[in-house]
Amino acid sequence: MRKFDDIKVGDVVFINKQIVTGWHSVKTFTIPVKVERVTPTQFVAGGNRYKKDYGFLIGDCGACYRLGDSVYGREVKDQTEEMNTFVKKFELCEKLKNLIYKINNKQADDYLNFDESSIEKTVEALTQLEEIGS
Repeated sequence: MRKFDDIKVGDVVFINKQIVTGWHSVKTFTIPVKVERVTPTQFVAGGNRYKKDYGFLIGDCGACYRLGDSVYGREVKDQTEEMNTFVKKFELCEKLKNLIYKINNKQADDYLNFDESSIEKTVEALTQLEEIGS
């Protein structure tokens, strides 16, 4: 019997979703997708076709899994919440990076209209970020 012989439309399988975070840098999460269509040898889930025998993605690298499967020594679990938290944090970091880039292109006297306390707090926060990155 093939691994996904009993798969039906509406069933949930799990796929790896990769978030690109930089040059050759990705973070991978296992998320659920619903089965949309089934044929005698294949099924469609999350817009991709998979073979029923072992769940391999057709036409690309990848596979789908069932909840609780063991993949590379790790149990498949729903990581949707972790992925959403990571994406939110990553988007904030991207926004911070872009703001720092814009700030870097200004002159020091552009900030003279801010009160000294605000400038000190900003310098402290940026100093902490610099220390994390080194």
